[in-house]
Amino acid sequence: MAKGMFIDTTSAGSHAMTSLADLARAVRESGVVFDVINLDTCLMGMFEVAYEFRGAADYLIFSDVMWGCGDTTGTMEQACGPGLVPDGAADAFQQPGMSCTSLCNGSGNRQAHQGGASSEAESSNLFGLDLYACLKVRKGNLLFSPSSISTALTMLCAGAGGQTRREMASVLRLHRREGGLHGPVPLPGPELVHHDAAGSPETARALWVQEGNEYRREYLDLLQHYHGADAFVVDFSTGPGQALERINAWAVERTQGTITALLDEGMVHASTELVVTDVIRFSGKWLEPFDPEDTRNRAFRTNRGETVQTPFMHGKADVRALALEEGDTIGIPFDAGTFSLIILLPREGTDLAAIEEGMTHEGLARLLDRLAGSPQIRAKLSLPRFVVKDGRELADTLGLLGMRTAFTQEADFSGITSQKNLVLTAVVHKAFLEVREEGVEAASGSGAVMAKGSGAVAAFVADRPFVFVIRENKTGLFLFLGRFVDPRD
Repeated sequence: MAKGMFIDTTSAGSHAMTSLADLARAVRESGVVFDVINLDTCLMGMFEVAYEFRGAADYLIFSDVMWGCGDTTGTMEQACGPGLVPDGAADAFQQPGMSCTSLCNGSGNRQAHQGGASSEAESSNLFGLDLYACLKVRKGNLLFSPSSISTALTMLCAGAGGQTRREMASVLRLHRREGGLHGPVPLPGPELVHHDAAGSPETARALWVQEGNEYRREYLDLLQHYHGADAFVVDFSTGPGQALERINAWAVERTQGTITALLDEGMVHASTELVVTDVIRFSGKWLEPFDPEDTRNRAFRTNRGETVQTPFMHGKADVRALALEEGDTIGIPFDAGTFSLIILLPREGTDLAAIEEGMTHEGLARLLDRLAGSPQIRAKLSLPRFVVKDGRELADTLGLLGMRTAFTQEADFSGITSQKNLVLTAVVHKAFLEVREEGVEAASGSGAVMAKGSGAVAAFVADRPFVFVIRENKTGLFLFLGRFVDPRD
């Protein structure tokens, strides 16, 4: 008589993953191999579920694979449509003697996939604001890409287990993502950024692995299918310098020379086993460019009360703007209409800290929703022409946020390799942004290194420190987040 099991993981959402892993482990350890395990789960969680139940059944059936299950069923090829389930994705988790199949609701699945995009942006934005709250205590200008850092760490989290995985998922706010851990990445998933539009960011991801080592095929396939990450074989053990040069050359090429040294000397050494990299390059042209002939110096007042002569661009543009008690907020569109530069400018005589203290996710979301719903007005703009470069090692900051085990000998990255002593040794982020008359050029790069253990505004004059966001208009995704406080930095 056939042995069967039915498990419903949809009601508990992504929080079910931990208990599901424990259940799967118990099933495997019991020595009972089921003929069929029927799993009722969401689309983007099905491959994670399959991985947890590897070896526990001869045949896995996924029923009602969607968000918001419907009554119509069909084959994966008929129902899900192209692009939602990558070709061969099921094979990424298929073990010898185990088969996978799925019953999907086609239209409902497509709608959910699109509707879930905002939750992916929310997850990335929450993480970005948590990171900003930690980094703002440092003096000077600040710039980073929440999406890039989140993407690099999510790729590692996909291969983590136990406490390591729980901490990483919590810090990255992955519980807010409707698709769970392997849902669409905040960038550049087609649900979030329209890559056929002019001005869309260019992105690239890569996995750099040690020659001769064994890595789990399902992990490498998952990164390729969901994150578009290419895998490159290098020899860290005998040529760490050459491996470093190759990684940095890849970043230079993918950002067109903007990020020149993603990883610093000493970050890659003979004991390095794996490096994950993510880069973004953004080039946005103003819908109404500034005339260089109108650019002239004027005073910019820093947080320290000093006055610095800085080139200011002057012009007029159709913008969305709010005049609030704490300051002015303005959204300046780029020509493709997909992204906007958002500037939060405190009131004259008010410190930027007043704006930064109010940058909670809920408060900022309400503000930006109000801004998006405000009518366009014709405004005079005076913006500094400026460049911000930033580079940070984030291990300590991530530890403060709660991601600690990954950097210790207790780290569990068993989903990447069978090695027992793989630990995270460095997380680095580099970012560049230039605001000029034609538009904005920006780029960022993130690297994770693993080794063996051990109202109405008539005129807007940004002549004092401000917070800025490059934001995707449809989903609200923060592509870049930062502040400009001193032209001399």
